[in-house]
Amino acid sequence: MAKDSSVIELIFPIANQIHFNCVKKEFEKHGFNTKSHPPLLFILHDEIAGKKASQKELSYILGIKPSTFAVLIKRIEKAELIEKVPDENDLRCNVITPTDKGKKLVNESANIFSTIDKKMYQGFTEKEKA
Repeated sequence: MAKDSSVIELIFPIANQIHFNCVKKEFEKHGFNTKSHPPLLFILHDEIAGKKASQKELSYILGIKPSTFAVLIKRIEKAELIEKVPDENDLRCNVITPTDKGKKLVNESANIFSTIDKKMYQGFTEKEKA
């Protein structure tokens, strides 16, 4: 018989895939996909909230090359989820901020994640969840 840790190691990838599929299905019901809710929006909403962040700083946080990040920014900006605003202190630099549409998408996404998580852990004790 396998050790408990071996069983857990087998279950996690399966549970992760089920979670991903549930999220994808719920997102499709709401009319957006994984490309329309990039981690950038969550970083702007949660980590950077109220602070200024340049394109260079955000690419570093996400661990994406600046050139790749520039393409990502253009796609998200075209979807009207973020906007570039000139930095008040340095006009050579743009600050990336979420639009109202981007903020709404983050909130809707967070609600979807929360609902799925509640359903996935339904029936588990606190000890089992831990």
